[in-house]
Amino acid sequence: MRWFKWQLGRQNSGYRKMLLAESKRFMFDCWLIDIQTGVEIREHTDPVPKGFTHHRINMVLIKPKYGGNAQKIVDFRIIDLPRIYYFRPDIEMHRVCEVLGGRMLILSIGWCKKTLKVTT
Repeated sequence: MRWFKWQLGRQNSGYRKMLLAESKRFMFDCWLIDIQTGVEIREHTDPVPKGFTHHRINMVLIKPKYGGNAQKIVDFRIIDLPRIYYFRPDIEMHRVCEVLGGRMLILSIGWCKKTLKVTT
């Protein structure tokens, strides 16, 4: 079982993640992401199965003292709340800048939706 255990993140940059909830049937997951001083998450997109779109809400639970800005390369903040971000990680490049002091803790909730086929 991989729930409630820290594991290294996919980007191999030093951040850790812990799976809190997951449903393969409903294509949903919930992670706790821990980014310590000196660590960043490099620019990337997240893969998604063909015929689906990927949606994610990240909530910053602990802000670092310095650095650690979460960024979508273009217009990251769609919901105008200081610590809550909604974005489409399958099509939008995103990253977290290096944490320069303290640590950053993020609650990340993601889900996939089946795309609707439009016929004309």
